[in-house]
Amino acid sequence: MDTNEHIELPICFKISFNKLLSQYEKLVDSTDELVANKAKRIIKIGADYPKLIDGITDLSLLETYSNEIGEILNDTFSPILTHNEIKAASMPFENIIFNLSERFKKIIKDAGEAFELKIKNMPVDDIYIVACNIILNSCYGYDLNFRRPFYY
Repeated sequence: MDTNEHIELPICFKISFNKLLSQYEKLVDSTDELVANKAKRIIKIGADYPKLIDGITDLSLLETYSNEIGEILNDTFSPILTHNEIKAASMPFENIIFNLSERFKKIIKDAGEAFELKIKNMPVDDIYIVACNIILNSCYGYDLNFRRPFYY
């Protein structure tokens, strides 16, 4: 399944870990040997699997690269806190979640098979407008406030 195949938006979604890997590049020269070594190890994952930097649209690759993704997200999803924190990585506007904390997995399991993760009080037609606002904010520097009504 492709990340962009079942919803029409002015954005082509790719799941990328480039921002995190860029942060690890800054830690390579750390005076803390443990931090520097971990940063080098994670940067090597990016070098070995460039799709994780460039971005993936094929959702089956989330499973293929689940170990590598877990390693990249390890500091963000601490294994020590996995039973306390409610966390998951996700794709905007979609019911696509991955790298769930154990507590979040339990909540989803307890919610039952019929549970569907979705944005509360967000009509499907408004998703397109929100996506356009994100483009205007991030690409063109417009300061649009999402707390105001979408229609003027």
